[in-house]
Amino acid sequence: MRKTYVGLSILLFLVGLVMIFSPEGWIKACVIIIGFSILLNGFYNIIKMRVLLVNPFFQKAILVRGILSILVGIFAVLLPLLVAKLVFSVLLYGIAVYLCIASVIQGYALYKIKDAGFSIAPYLYEIVFSIVLALVFIFIPTEVGKSIVRIFGIIVSLAAIGFIIYEWKSKPYIIQAESVEDID
Repeated sequence: MRKTYVGLSILLFLVGLVMIFSPEGWIKACVIIIGFSILLNGFYNIIKMRVLLVNPFFQKAILVRGILSILVGIFAVLLPLLVAKLVFSVLLYGIAVYLCIASVIQGYALYKIKDAGFSIAPYLYEIVFSIVLALVFIFIPTEVGKSIVRIFGIIVSLAAIGFIIYEWKSKPYIIQAESVEDID
C-alpha cells in the first residue's frame, strides 16, 4: 500500500466534503486561485509573449491583454476576501467576460504566431480552457452552480474512497521466511 496515494486520497476526500457542505467557500477559494493564475498570465504575456513577434499591432494587443489580465487577477484575488455576495456574483460574470475577450485576443495572437512559424498547440488549449471556464463562471453564482459544485464534491469524495479501497486491496503481500536452507 502506497502511503502517499492514501494520504492524497484522504486529502481529496476532505476537499470533496468541503465542496459538498460549503460550496460558496469552495467557489471563493477557486476564484482566488484562478485570480492568481490570471495575474501570473498577465505578467507572462507582457514579459515573454509580447516580444515573440516584432509586429507593433501584435505587441499592443498582447500588452493590452497582459494589463487586463493583471487588473482582473488583482480583483479576483482581493474581492472575494473583501465583499458581499452580490459583488462576488458580478465579479464572476466579469471574469467570464474577461475570459471571452482574452480568448479573442489570444486567437488573433495565435494567427500571427502561426504565420511566423511557431507552434500554436499549447496556446490553443488556453483558448479552449478560457471559454469553458467562462461558461462555468456564468452558472456558478446561481443555485444550479452550487448544485453542480455539490455533485462534483460527491464524485470527488467517492473517487477518493475508491482510491483508498483500491490501495488497500492491492497492497503487496510480503511473506517472511522463518529460515532459509542452502541446498548446495
